[in-house]
Amino acid sequence: MKKSIIFFLFLSIIFSAAADTKVTYIEGTFEVKEGNTWVVLSPGDTVKDGSILRTGDDTVVELSVKNHTYSLTRKGIYLIDYITKDSSYKTHSQSFIMRTIHNLFHNNGSQASASLGVRGAETRQEEISWSNDEFAEYLQAGKDALAANDFSKAKENFSEALDSAFEDSEVEEADFYLAYSEALTGDVSRALEYIKDAAPDENTDHFNEAVLLKTNLLLLNNKPEEALAFIETEIADAPAITDSLLFLKGIAHLRLGELDEARTLFRKVETDYPDSDSAAAAAEY
Repeated sequence: MKKSIIFFLFLSIIFSAAADTKVTYIEGTFEVKEGNTWVVLSPGDTVKDGSILRTGDDTVVELSVKNHTYSLTRKGIYLIDYITKDSSYKTHSQSFIMRTIHNLFHNNGSQASASLGVRGAETRQEEISWSNDEFAEYLQAGKDALAANDFSKAKENFSEALDSAFEDSEVEEADFYLAYSEALTGDVSRALEYIKDAAPDENTDHFNEAVLLKTNLLLLNNKPEEALAFIETEIADAPAITDSLLFLKGIAHLRLGELDEARTLFRKVETDYPDSDSAAAAAEY
């Protein structure tokens, strides 16, 4: 029977006809929230639409509905509607964030981020001119390959750039581009490995992109608490992407089953940034 590993942010929020979901297999701890209490579920139990679920450490769960089987293999809190509803559509969340990063690269973000980028680029050019031409060549080759959608070649060149990096800033930049390349090709776990320890410097030309990418990868790797903490440390320095970070903050609360907090943030994005892409994504949630 085909299994679908559930990555919350990749699934649709388009609701299909209501149908209760049956729990077919549990190894570990699996619970459903009833009021303010968590109730243990067992194989054979049913889960109603709208339920909030929680899995424990080292837990594997199989759910069945409408001849489809879904597997939960990560510790966390899940909303059943985001697991079992029609998955032929992607949510706005993942495509929206990657599109935002892409647009920032091509449009230099806001005027503020553009000016920061100029300063960062000038700083790196001064360093590169006397210290590390090899790094600069590999990095540019990787960017060219990325622009041509040759992800394999891009990752090869960014890896070479990482190997030839001298300065911490060069290591951080190579890691960012490796993470971005891995994210574009769908390996979100490997992508996070490259960027998980990054503390982006606001004076670099990819600051906004790095903040968005790290936040999104933390969410995709089922680390909503870490995503929230990271947003809090960076949001004051990222006015050009405040709407996107508020949207991702809402996603993190939603991922934790904190529905009121999520709803408040989504409405704030709609109200404060009505013409933005993030408002459209927030409205869908």
